[in-house]
Order: sequence, then structure tokens, then C-alpha cells
Amino acid sequence: DMYENQSFIDQQAQVPAQVQQYLQSIQSDLTVILWYIQPDPTAEQPGGGVRKYNTAAVITKDTIKTTHKQNLCDYDVFYESRHMHPGRKYENFAIGDEQSTVTICEDLFNLATDFQPLEHRDMQWVKTIFNLSSSPFADGKLYRRIEAMKHHAIKRNANVVYLNQVGAQDDNIFDGGSFIIDKNGKLIHLSPQFKKSLAVVDTEQAHEDLSEKAKEIADDKYGQIDNAIKLWLQDYMKKSWIEKVVIGVSWGIDSSISLYYLSQVMPKRNIVAIYMPSKHSTNSQTDAHQLCENLWIKLHEREIQTRF
Repeated sequence: DMYENQSFIDQQAQVPAQVQQYLQSIQSDLTVILWYIQPDPTAEQPGGGVRKYNTAAVITKDTIKTTHKQNLCDYDVFYESRHMHPGRKYENFAIGDEQSTVTICEDLFNLATDFQPLEHRDMQWVKTIFNLSSSPFADGKLYRRIEAMKHHAIKRNANVVYLNQVGAQDDNIFDGGSFIIDKNGKLIHLSPQFKKSLAVVDTEQAHEDLSEKAKEIADDKYGQIDNAIKLWLQDYMKKSWIEKVVIGVSWGIDSSISLYYLSQVMPKRNIVAIYMPSKHSTNSQTDAHQLCENLWIKLHEREIQTRF
């Protein structure tokens, strides 16, 4: 587990300072917000080792401000308290003339928890609330996220910028779908799901409400699952350095679906499809050829009857 790799922890903890040095070198007035693990060598985790905080860093060429995640996730696939310590530190910050604050994942998403971090912050002049999330994909979850952020936007009379991770790790799929809610609870921006994207949004301009569009996307259960599988497979192959695949094609449902998804996430010239007929083969030969023709993949045939 990378949380227990002290060399990794030490290296990534240097990133905020490195980003600041870069901003200074180009004399940029940009504000960069990023997530990292902040180690505290002066304190110890209850289970041993250096105490660590799930942290958002707000970086300019002049300052680095940090905010700790307060509500740790210990449910479903998460066991955050095994590695992290709940923090209470936060620092509001200015972008131009307006005050903003940043939260991490559950600190804004979970409306049922007893401790609501925003209740304990100076929110009087805050115009924008940022939320950095690594929220895994689940059926209908996109709309649940939007509804939770609408609650905070209306209650705080502030824009909410929700930023979700994109990618896959083991059996977790992070579907992206970042969005912005204005202070009136209107969904004014929705990024694509299941892929990285870049957007520039002027929250002072008039925007149409995208809430119905988001609900239609969230309600497309099988379309969402299809995209989630593609993202997971693509990320797995990239992280495993897999560039070419050999697959047996029988026209059975398993090999057909596997071949289809491979054809969606990698160059088809890198897929070697092989049909291996024997005396037990029925009409699968014609079907296998038709499948590969439909997917524009060359089918190689190698009989195996003589090897029995």
C-alpha cells in the first residue's frame, strides 16, 4: 500500500512547494488547488507510524494554505482511518477580491454525518466552495452528488465547484463528472464522465440549468456501466503496460464481450483474435468471422483437432 511507503509520502509532500516555485518562476497570478497527503513527523498515528492528513493545498506564488479532511471514510471499500488522521485545520483563501474555501470529499458530500465542517468555518464572506473528491462510480450517484452540492450552494449562498477524480484503481472506478452549482442551486456546468476534460467557466455569466440533462445521464444505467467498464479496462491496461493482446474467439458470450471491449480501448491492429476449431465446433466458425468483421479485427484460424 503506497500509504505505508515513506519514500512515496515524502516525495509527494514536496509537490506543493515545487508548484509554488514554478508559479514564481513564470510570475503567474494563478491559484492552484491540489490534493496530497501531508505527513506530520511530530505526531504518531494510533496504529503507529507518522501521522498523515488527507489535505488540500491552495498554492499561489506567495502562499501555500492547507485544509485537512475532517470526516474520514470508513465504509464500503474505504478504511481511511487506518492510514489518515482526522484534521481540524482549514484556511480560507482569496481568488481576486472574493473569498473561497476548500473541502475534501465526504466533508461536503455526506449530509447525514453529525459533524458538518462548514458549520465550524467563517463562511460570512465566502463566495465559492471547492470540493476535491475521489468518489467511486455507482448507479445513479452522479445525481446524488449534484443534489448534495445544491444543498450547500443554496444554504451558503455560494457557488460550489465539485471536482471528481477520473480513472480506475483495482476494482474502484472514479467516473469524473465534475460540475459547478451556482449560489441559486442551478447546475451551470457539467464535465463529461469517464474521461479527463478541461473547462473554463465564468460563474458571473448567465447559464442554462443542466439539471435535467444530468438526470438523464444518471438514469442511463446501462450506458453508464458500459462507459465504466471501458474506463476500467483502459486504465488497467495502461498501468500494466499492456500494449498487445491475444484472445481466443469462440463466439461464446464471454469471448464476444471481451473482444468488443478490447476493440473499444486499444488499437485494433494490436488485437490478435484466434479461432481454434475442433470436432466439437458447431456454427461458431461463421459467427466468429462475422463478429471480427463487425469489429474490423482480423481473425486468425488455427485448428486444434489434430492435437487431441
